[in-house]
Amino acid sequence: MLFFFFLTLTFLFGAEENIPKNVLILGDSHAYALKDSFSDSFNTNIGRIDVKGISSSGLARRDFYDWIAFADSDLSDGYDLYVVILGTNDGQDSQGTEWEHFGTSQWEYLYMARVESFVTSLSQKGQVLWVSIPRSEDRHLRIKTEYIQALIDEVCRYHGVEKLDMTGQITGDLLKDDGIHFNKMGTLAVASLIEKEVKQVFTH
Repeated sequence: MLFFFFLTLTFLFGAEENIPKNVLILGDSHAYALKDSFSDSFNTNIGRIDVKGISSSGLARRDFYDWIAFADSDLSDGYDLYVVILGTNDGQDSQGTEWEHFGTSQWEYLYMARVESFVTSLSQKGQVLWVSIPRSEDRHLRIKTEYIQALIDEVCRYHGVEKLDMTGQITGDLLKDDGIHFNKMGTLAVASLIEKEVKQVFTH
């Protein structure tokens, strides 16, 4: 009889127990903008949400900010879920053993290796949810970011990383006049999408 009692409790509350207790949202200025945008109910279910946003950062320029070193360090310890928003600023040359020009096969190899290192380090600590790059209104930037996102997607698929695709969900009216950053409504919309995705991922 006691067995069936605990079985019933597991059925009723098991999904709730899977909700992550500690979440770190990390990335560029898109991540930073989300700092105060999550609903009270989401915060209550999660317990703790931290945001680490470094404007103009990415994985292409480790000399500007080294996200891979951060992922490897104890500064990123203690989280059940890592929500990543990176890539918008990566359409530029990158330095490995030497400078590689953006878009070349050498650059691709270097960039994908960095995405893989970053994802692998975080995945050893908790689950990773990668949020896709917002679709820019600027055509030139959009071509760059779609190319970068395709490389990120390939690495994420290979490693089984969950992905939140915002293509078509964040439209021009949710961006600032620069066509790149979220306005207030856009920030709330993205936070809502992340909340929904986190709950879906952790209750299945």
